[in-house]
Amino acid sequence: MTEWTAPDWTPPEFPYVEEALSADAVVVVERGRWIVYLDVVLASGAVRRKVGDYPKQSQAEQAGRIIERNARRFIRR
Repeated sequence: MTEWTAPDWTPPEFPYVEEALSADAVVVVERGRWIVYLDVVLASGAVRRKVGDYPKQSQAEQAGRIIERNARRFIRR
């Protein structure tokens, strides 16, 4: 009897991860809360994702700066 070995691992083909071309954080007020959105431009279009909500504008703006800076770190120049 032969010993079983796992097949070689290959990354999945789906979901396809598309590289971002740019990223911007936007802070808006909605129903008394400060919301941080991340706007990302891809080759296939743009997407907006809600990434946090805060009780104070200063907290939201600080979080937005951190989120935007970290998102931009992974964009190829």
